[in-house]
Parts: sequence; structure tokens; C-alpha cells
Amino acid sequence: NAQLAYQRQFESAQNLYDSGAISLTDFEKRRVAFQDGKAKLNVTENKFFQSKQELINLKIEKNQIEQLHGDGIAITSHSSTAGNIARICNNKINVSGTLSSKYGIYLQTGGNFDIFHNTVVTSNTSTISACLYFGSVGDINLKNNILSNTGGGYVSTVASINSLVSDFNDLYTNGSILIYNYGNKTFSSWKALGYDVNSLNVAPQFVSSSDFHISS
Repeated sequence: NAQLAYQRQFESAQNLYDSGAISLTDFEKRRVAFQDGKAKLNVTENKFFQSKQELINLKIEKNQIEQLHGDGIAITSHSSTAGNIARICNNKINVSGTLSSKYGIYLQTGGNFDIFHNTVVTSNTSTISACLYFGSVGDINLKNNILSNTGGGYVSTVASINSLVSDFNDLYTNGSILIYNYGNKTFSSWKALGYDVNSLNVAPQFVSSSDFHISS
């Protein structure tokens, strides 16, 4: 590896000096260059490690996202572990436009997600768009979110999910179906499955169409 290559260069310079092939001044120049190169390599390796850790410990937090004809947050594949939960928290997401199948938060595959304290609003006029999309995912913890669809679509589209904990949310659509798939659930039939038993099904009262704080 790179660390070993630098070490061999230094040992080669040491051997040349010991044998009299290079002067002390030349050896000192090579030693300083070796130390500088090794220090830069350590910085690069540390940055790589930090970037890798950020990918493992995925956190999408405190963003304000305005999306026209697209998804707000889209993750095609990410697998966390029970000790490294991915977090999607405290985001404000607004999806508008007319294109079909657009979502506020889109999770295609993966698992171990905490989705907390987000406000996801879609006014996209396609009736098959939704605030959330779950593809083939598992171990989802969905709590304390406001999920509002005023375009006639769904709150959630669920293709396949294993182990969902969903509660203390406000789930609202002005359409007739709350959850697409799972037999196309209304709020009452969704609660009957044991989900969102402490959640609300009311239109959130925002300050304005562009300010998604709750009016007092």
C-alpha cells in the first residue's frame, strides 16, 4: 500500500547514505520529502475514512427542498445496520408539478431508517404521486411527520415493506386512498392493521402555501 511504499523509499535513502552513495544533505532532503508525503497521505486517508463513515451513517437532516417534476429525497439503495441507523429528519419537502410517480421521500431498497419530524407536502396533480414511496425496504421507523398530499394522490405508496413502525404522524390526502397497495387503505383500515393508532388524519394548517410552519 501507499504507506509501505513511502517506508521503502525512506529505507532505500537510508541505505544509500550508509553506503556513502549520497551526502548527508541529500539524505536530509529525501527524509523531509518522505515525511511530507506521509503526512499528506495520512490526511487523505482520514478524509476517505470520514467520507466512508458519512455514507455508512447516512443522515439527511434540516433541509428545505423545493422540487418541481421530481422527487424530494431519492435513495435507490442503502442498507444500514441496527447500530448505524440512517436518519431522515427535520426536513421540509415540497413537491409540485404534473409528472406522474413523483414522491417527497423515495426509498427503493434498503433498511434501518429513522424518518422523524419531517414535513412532506405534495401538490403534484398526478393521482399516483405520493409523499412517501417504499420499494423493497425493511425496519422503517416513521414518527412525528406531517405528510400531506393535496394533489389527490396518496400519502404512501408501499410496494414491499418488512417491519414498519409508524405512529404519531399527521397523514392527509384530499384523495380517496391514503395508502396505495396493501389493499388500498383508507385511514381507518390502515389503523386496523396496527399502524398509526395515535396519528391524525386532518389537513395541516400551514402559515401559507409556501411556509409550512403550523399556524398558531
